[in-house]
Amino acid sequence: MKHIFYVHSHTTYLTAVGTITLLNLNAGDVIFITARKYQIPADAYAPAKVMDWTVLFEQAMSSKFRFWKLNQLLLTADADIAAQIGQKYIAYVPHSGVFTVQVLITNKNCEGFHFIEEGSNCYSRNLQIKHFNARNFTKEFYSAIFYKSRYWETDFAFSKISKRNIKTETFGISKNSFSYLPVKHNVVTWPQLAYNVDLTFTNPFFIFEGAVEMDYLGYDTYLSAINEAVKAKGKPVNYVKFHPAQTAENKQAILNVFEQHGFKYVELPGNIPFEALITSNKGLDIVGFGSSLLIYAKLTNHHVSCFENLLMADPKYKNYKSRFDYDIESIN
Repeated sequence: MKHIFYVHSHTTYLTAVGTITLLNLNAGDVIFITARKYQIPADAYAPAKVMDWTVLFEQAMSSKFRFWKLNQLLLTADADIAAQIGQKYIAYVPHSGVFTVQVLITNKNCEGFHFIEEGSNCYSRNLQIKHFNARNFTKEFYSAIFYKSRYWETDFAFSKISKRNIKTETFGISKNSFSYLPVKHNVVTWPQLAYNVDLTFTNPFFIFEGAVEMDYLGYDTYLSAINEAVKAKGKPVNYVKFHPAQTAENKQAILNVFEQHGFKYVELPGNIPFEALITSNKGLDIVGFGSSLLIYAKLTNHHVSCFENLLMADPKYKNYKSRFDYDIESIN
């Protein structure tokens, strides 16, 4: 039996390694499927094999509601699973809301699957609530007609709880993650990763997200909120952590805000997991809005200043929070 971990971010990587340690899995039985151009950190845990599904993921995301293209990608995914795995397996996935995960957990060789923590969504109270609106009805109807029951369109990212040979469980770093799913929950410990970067830990760390690029927050609202946060918490020198989805133009607009207040900034390298910084240091000043990194900073006892309330006037963000209603301030 193989154990397949779907890893597309530092958070999923760390949770995967924590799960592997908790379950005492044999390294020879572990395979990672990576996506979104994620690179496993150097000098860290490496599985027996890594399958890169970045291209498959991108092709699927650009083919939504084009079932004829997705059906071809389904054949591609199944062929890759047969060639590189070739036996029964258990899948460990962050959610079941995207094509690449769906075809992995519905493959004939998948005996069952578990959810591993990846971010703020697993703290939402809406994990088990389906919203019966025109949007979801259209998606589910279209999926039932065209998608062969192997993949589906939904806003319900933790659907299709496994009814196969192995019951679904969840793995997270907090007792509160996945607390609204009616399955067994396991608390794991993230490993500490080495990193080579010279930092002054008395400077604040500003955490930004790709909300504008992902179209659930207006640009003007975000920039205005950033201005207020920098004005309130900025210091002569500040560390800046961007989200991989953020565009060069939007990054520069944010950096301009620091300059307008007369503050210097240092952008943190994208290849250094911020999660590694917060698990190996204490008492950092973390400033942000709705990023899951603020949750993890709170869980590891850092000083967190959350300005998410400044985003709530934006209709797009208000709609987003109605579906993913985690509250950073209340998580512990």
